[in-house]
Amino acid sequence: MSFDFTAFSSAAVEMRAGRLGEAAGLLRQVLATSPDHAAALEKLGIISFQLNDQAGAEEMLRRAVSVQPENESAWNNLGVVLEARGGFADAEECYRRAIALNPQRGSLHFNRGNTLRSLGRWAEAEASFGRCIALDETHAQARHNLGALLKERGERAEAERLFRETIALAPEMVDAHVNLGSALQALGRDEEALAAYREALRLSPGYADAAAGEVSVLDRLGRVEEACARIRPLIETAPDNPDVITTFASVARRLGEEEKAMAALEGLLARDDLLATKREAALFALGKLCDARGRFSDAFEHYRAANSVRSHSFDLAEFSDYCARVRGIFGKELLRRLPRARDNSALPIFVVGMPRSGTSLVEQILSSHPAVFGAGELTWLDQLSEALPQRMGTTIAYPECALDLSIRALDAAAAEYFTLLRAAGPGAERVVDKMPGNFMHLGLIEVLFPGSRMIHIARDPLDNCLSCYFQNFTQGHEYTADLETLGAVYREYEQMMAHWRSAITHPLLEVRYENLVANQEAESRRLVEFCGLRWDERCLRFHETKRVVRTASYDQVRRPMYRDSLARHRHYEPFLGELRRALNAGV
Repeated sequence: MSFDFTAFSSAAVEMRAGRLGEAAGLLRQVLATSPDHAAALEKLGIISFQLNDQAGAEEMLRRAVSVQPENESAWNNLGVVLEARGGFADAEECYRRAIALNPQRGSLHFNRGNTLRSLGRWAEAEASFGRCIALDETHAQARHNLGALLKERGERAEAERLFRETIALAPEMVDAHVNLGSALQALGRDEEALAAYREALRLSPGYADAAAGEVSVLDRLGRVEEACARIRPLIETAPDNPDVITTFASVARRLGEEEKAMAALEGLLARDDLLATKREAALFALGKLCDARGRFSDAFEHYRAANSVRSHSFDLAEFSDYCARVRGIFGKELLRRLPRARDNSALPIFVVGMPRSGTSLVEQILSSHPAVFGAGELTWLDQLSEALPQRMGTTIAYPECALDLSIRALDAAAAEYFTLLRAAGPGAERVVDKMPGNFMHLGLIEVLFPGSRMIHIARDPLDNCLSCYFQNFTQGHEYTADLETLGAVYREYEQMMAHWRSAITHPLLEVRYENLVANQEAESRRLVEFCGLRWDERCLRFHETKRVVRTASYDQVRRPMYRDSLARHRHYEPFLGELRRALNAGV
């Protein structure tokens, strides 16, 4: 029998008119006489997919590519169907075959990028999205998806750029505004993040992801009543939204609805379709609520599960080697021979320690003084150490290159940092940089900022490590996901601080978190005096200070001094064997 051209042409007309059932009937009529007609098979596959018959769509499209393996469009459409059915590896292969037939078609690279991202092959996904953008500069969705990938990977600044480019191309794309808000929030630019979320809500009133983001920013900004008022209707209108549920959990204690939040989190975690990042956030939130309710065994299991979802890509041997190299270069004798920058400004105060040791509390106390500005966790010293070889025009890596530092180079670097501090806190006599990890750089600080002050706060090792293990860090600190590695990193930190005590000549004030909590006024006065300032009673009322705190401790520093976190580890004794062994190794 001959090919039924009339039926095939009529099917095309019906498809364009949206009469998919009629079009499918005509195509089946065509295939009854010409079962290997590739175009009819492909069109019927497309219609079947649109009619939600995914199995039928896959069958037709597999037949189409079998009959006509050079059909780029059929391979692409088969990939779309397989991706929708969860067959990401097979879908990626289909897109790769389509690209081989037409490598200049940007949408094929876009589709492959989405599938590679689902497979966790992020570097390849990034390359695919980049290729799509190179081929089609107007492809807004490719920019958006690449931005989302980079945001998940912790590259927030680059993600921000891509989201802004997306919005310039497609101002009505609501998700681009939401993701821009998320990136800005992670960068600590909360007011800008709030504006982004609210623009998304203007475009799509009631959009749950945007509203949840708005609530989280309001909470972080200390506008708690607004946050609580905003979350209540969301719980009713979007009860299954992961972001709404985890945001609700963050304010549930203030609403007196912890049990409701815990039930919502448990329901969320029972879902099979939950993204890994959402599962991680939900588990951390549930652990925190269980801890607050005294359900410590349940809390630990949730924290353990949350950390198992997190990335464990931390090279302990590399970190230990780096610490040893820093100690070797900035040894007592070598450090004394190194030149110093000539600006003796007392402007910088460096607060260092392990994460979750109390650095935010010290900063908040000092920043309550009218002469002090708290700049938060500045990454400048880390960036300087990485860029130092290039600045010096050498191939010798840091820290070894520091041996060749000149006064001129030190003066230039110090001037750059002072400009940063003065821009952050105009008119302030002192500016606090409370990046905890600057404990690695005390030797560099001594030669760069001879007039500065260093404050080291230490906390009970078990309490400190558990607090790190229980914290959902949004960027870095991968070592906290494993108790043994966490204990080993803590030992390295202790060795670094022991080294600095003997090597540096710089003023270094040692503060114990437990003493600060137990003797608030005496320790606060000691802090203020060390910084060369007159005492101010407002330092005792640090919780009343209106400033944005951009670290994980933003909630704690808005409360008066409390003792809940002291000896916290006693609640988790049955689970501490691995951590204790790691902390005591080599002792």
